[in-house]
Amino acid sequence: FIFDLLIDRLNFSETSSWMQTFNILSNHISKTDYRVCRELLVRVLSKVSTCPLAIPREKISQIETAKNFVSRMLSREEGLLPGYSAYSAVAKRFPDGAPSHWIFEDMWEKFRNSFLLLADLVSVPGRLSLRPIVGYSSSTGVIWKVDQNSLQFVRKPNNVLRFSKEESQCQVGLLAHAINQPSSRELVCTILSLSRQNRQRCIQLEDILIQLIFDAAKRSEEESSASLPRITFTWNHLCSQLVFFALFQFASLSNLISGLTEKVESQSPTSFARIKS
Repeated sequence: FIFDLLIDRLNFSETSSWMQTFNILSNHISKTDYRVCRELLVRVLSKVSTCPLAIPREKISQIETAKNFVSRMLSREEGLLPGYSAYSAVAKRFPDGAPSHWIFEDMWEKFRNSFLLLADLVSVPGRLSLRPIVGYSSSTGVIWKVDQNSLQFVRKPNNVLRFSKEESQCQVGLLAHAINQPSSRELVCTILSLSRQNRQRCIQLEDILIQLIFDAAKRSEEESSASLPRITFTWNHLCSQLVFFALFQFASLSNLISGLTEKVESQSPTSFARIKS
């Protein structure tokens, strides 16, 4: 309660009051439990975020005092609160997952990067180099699930860890691989969390289907007649997938046609004439 009053009365324009408040907080913060420390950390960061971005020379000592206080709270040597608890609380409080004032930028970036190893531990080892097997991946399909909008691997709702760039990239290749496999409809629905009852349209699925159809058209044009059986199988498979996804309204047939037309027209006029014919 006392800490709340102190933070509420913090005013960056009052230098003496600001310095005295942080002096009191620094002297007594070690006597509280981690829950109080966590709440205090978030409130201090929120209060400092209201400070001007351009700090006058005479005010630098104030902002540095606040920075040193936050640094102490995040310090693992001090042990005032668990690191992940602090990371989670701040990530949930601020829209970008980081304090909004530039004074904390370097400190928070270093603190956040210290969790990369933890993120690797809770990730599926080697998943980026693997592909699901149709008929064998349904029971473990949860590890292949991706978000319908971003096509990034789905995380637990309360997971705010920063994962590696590779682990956070769009899994277009994964979904394209699954669509290209025979008898893969259920697997694709599992990956995208599509339900036949809800019949929710997936724009990313449409984009990948357009690309697969376009690539198949180019291969059909370039390959010899000796490859006819394989080309025929490819078209039969894509048509079957297209009918399924359109039937259950996971993809819009009119949007697929429009998107494919735009993609073909964006190519050279000669290619457009050949593919169109």
